[in-house]
Amino acid sequence: MLDLDAGGIRDEMWSPQPGETSFFGWQVSDWEREIDRLFVQGAQELDEEKRKMIYGEFQQVVQEQLPMIFWVNEVAMMAVIEGSMW
Repeated sequence: MLDLDAGGIRDEMWSPQPGETSFFGWQVSDWEREIDRLFVQGAQELDEEKRKMIYGEFQQVVQEQLPMIFWVNEVAMMAVIEGSMW
């Protein structure tokens, strides 16, 4: 079960191991709690029209708070020849 007061989905994914400190001192903001709440509410809603409204609100909050989301990371490969001087 998600604990939205503790940080919600992010804490479920990146929660520290026992004895470790929290996620780099992250302070969960009100809008982050709101998107966690909306995400869970949308996942639990069976009525398709209500679910569309919930996810629409979710997308609105995310768009306002995170204007850019990087979907692609550059893939870099390097090769080293054993004994090379550089």
